[in-house]
Amino acid sequence: MKRLLVSAAVLSLILTACGGGGGEPGGAKTPTGPVNITFWHSETASAKDNLVKLVDRLNASQNEVKVEAIFQGNDQDLALKLIASLRGSDVPTVSYMSKPYTQSS
Repeated sequence: MKRLLVSAAVLSLILTACGGGGGEPGGAKTPTGPVNITFWHSETASAKDNLVKLVDRLNASQNEVKVEAIFQGNDQDLALKLIASLRGSDVPTVSYMSKPYTQSS
Protein backbone atom coordinates (compact mmCIF):
# COMPACT_ATOMS: atom_id res chain seq x y z
CA MET A 1 0.00 0.00 0.00
CA LYS A 2 2.87 2.35 0.84
CA ARG A 3 4.44 1.86 -2.60
CA LEU A 4 1.06 2.55 -4.23
CA LEU A 5 0.83 5.86 -2.37
CA VAL A 6 4.37 6.74 -3.38
CA SER A 7 3.55 5.89 -7.00
CA ALA A 8 0.47 8.11 -6.86
CA ALA A 9 2.59 10.91 -5.41
CA VAL A 10 5.13 10.51 -8.23
CA LEU A 11 2.38 10.75 -10.84
CA SER A 12 1.05 13.87 -9.12
CA LEU A 13 4.52 15.42 -9.26
CA ILE A 14 4.75 14.59 -12.96
CA LEU A 15 1.52 16.43 -13.66
CA THR A 16 2.57 19.39 -11.53
CA ALA A 17 5.90 19.64 -13.33
CA CYS A 18 4.22 19.57 -16.72
CA GLY A 19 1.62 22.16 -15.85
CA GLY A 20 1.97 25.74 -16.83
CA GLY A 21 0.26 28.77 -18.10
CA GLY A 22 -0.32 29.89 -21.64
CA GLY A 23 2.49 31.80 -23.27
CA GLU A 24 5.87 31.29 -21.73
CA PRO A 25 8.25 34.20 -21.06
CA GLY A 26 11.25 34.50 -23.28
CA GLY A 27 9.51 33.23 -26.40
CA ALA A 28 9.29 29.57 -25.32
CA LYS A 29 6.74 27.68 -27.40
CA THR A 30 3.73 25.91 -25.92
CA PRO A 31 3.64 22.23 -26.99
CA THR A 32 1.19 21.53 -29.80
CA GLY A 33 0.47 17.96 -28.73
CA PRO A 34 0.56 15.94 -25.56
CA VAL A 35 3.70 15.94 -23.44
CA ASN A 36 5.11 12.40 -23.43
CA ILE A 37 6.64 11.13 -20.20
CA THR A 38 8.59 7.91 -19.86
CA PHE A 39 8.37 6.56 -16.33
CA TRP A 40 10.82 3.77 -15.47
CA HIS A 41 9.92 1.68 -12.43
CA SER A 42 10.67 -1.60 -10.69
CA GLU A 43 7.24 -2.37 -9.25
CA THR A 44 6.12 -6.00 -9.30
CA ALA A 45 3.00 -8.02 -8.54
CA SER A 46 -0.01 -6.06 -7.29
CA ALA A 47 2.00 -2.84 -6.93
CA LYS A 48 2.80 -3.00 -10.66
CA ASP A 49 -0.84 -3.75 -11.51
CA ASN A 50 -2.01 -0.78 -9.43
CA LEU A 51 0.61 1.50 -10.94
CA VAL A 52 -0.45 0.54 -14.47
CA LYS A 53 -4.09 1.19 -13.54
CA LEU A 54 -3.18 4.65 -12.18
CA VAL A 55 -1.24 5.50 -15.33
CA ASP A 56 -4.07 4.26 -17.55
CA ARG A 57 -6.59 6.36 -15.56
CA LEU A 58 -4.37 9.41 -15.82
CA ASN A 59 -3.91 8.98 -19.56
CA ALA A 60 -7.65 8.45 -20.10
CA SER A 61 -8.63 11.46 -17.99
CA GLN A 62 -6.93 14.12 -20.10
CA ASN A 63 -5.00 14.65 -23.34
CA GLU A 64 -2.23 17.04 -22.32
CA VAL A 65 0.18 14.51 -20.77
CA LYS A 66 0.75 10.88 -21.75
CA VAL A 67 2.70 8.73 -19.32
CA GLU A 68 4.31 5.47 -20.40
CA ALA A 69 5.19 3.28 -17.41
CA ILE A 70 8.05 0.96 -18.34
CA PHE A 71 9.10 -1.91 -16.08
CA GLN A 72 12.91 -2.14 -15.89
CA GLY A 73 13.45 -5.18 -13.65
CA ASN A 74 14.36 -5.11 -9.97
CA ASP A 75 15.77 -2.01 -8.26
CA GLN A 76 19.36 -2.98 -9.01
CA ASP A 77 18.58 -3.56 -12.71
CA LEU A 78 16.77 -0.23 -12.85
CA ALA A 79 19.69 1.59 -11.22
CA LEU A 80 22.15 0.06 -13.70
CA LYS A 81 19.92 0.88 -16.70
CA LEU A 82 19.48 4.43 -15.46
CA ILE A 83 23.23 4.94 -15.11
CA ALA A 84 23.82 3.42 -18.55
CA SER A 85 21.11 5.63 -20.09
CA LEU A 86 22.94 8.75 -18.94
CA ARG A 87 25.69 7.98 -21.46
CA GLY A 88 23.23 7.86 -24.35
CA SER A 89 20.05 9.65 -25.27
CA ASP A 90 17.48 7.17 -23.94
CA VAL A 91 17.06 8.79 -20.51
CA PRO A 92 13.62 8.46 -18.89
CA THR A 93 11.70 11.55 -17.89
CA VAL A 94 11.08 10.08 -14.42
CA SER A 95 12.48 7.06 -12.62
CA TYR A 96 11.20 5.58 -9.36
CA MET A 97 13.39 3.41 -7.12
CA SER A 98 13.14 2.31 -3.53
CA LYS A 99 14.86 4.26 -0.77
CA PRO A 100 18.17 2.32 -0.60
CA TYR A 101 18.93 3.35 -4.19
CA THR A 102 18.06 7.02 -3.77
CA GLN A 103 19.52 7.93 -0.39
CA SER A 104 22.96 7.46 1.05
CA SER A 105 23.44 6.33 4.65
